[in-house]
Amino acid sequence: MLLLSLLEVLDKVPGPLLLWVLGIILGAAGYLLGRRRAWLGMIPITLLLLLALLLWTTTGDPGIEAALRAEAPNYTLITYLPLVLGILASVVGIARGRRGGPRAA
Repeated sequence: MLLLSLLEVLDKVPGPLLLWVLGIILGAAGYLLGRRRAWLGMIPITLLLLLALLLWTTTGDPGIEAALRAEAPNYTLITYLPLVLGILASVVGIARGRRGGPRAA
């Protein structure tokens, strides 16, 4: 436990690269699946929302939040931006799929 307390805060939270990769992959999957079927587009949205909730509970801790602001003031922006963009891509895919009308089986 002493070793964990000596680590910096940024060592305990996910890196931005991982979040951007997940946001892009799940956003693209949500867009493509949403164009096919609306309920399929909801699966990546759910995963992105769960990831955002996990990050929010981690970075929302008062002790971690204060240290995080000191080490990386813009971490919140670069953490949630890829997740929001992934959700928007999924919503756009669902909207474009719905606008296309009924499809032949």
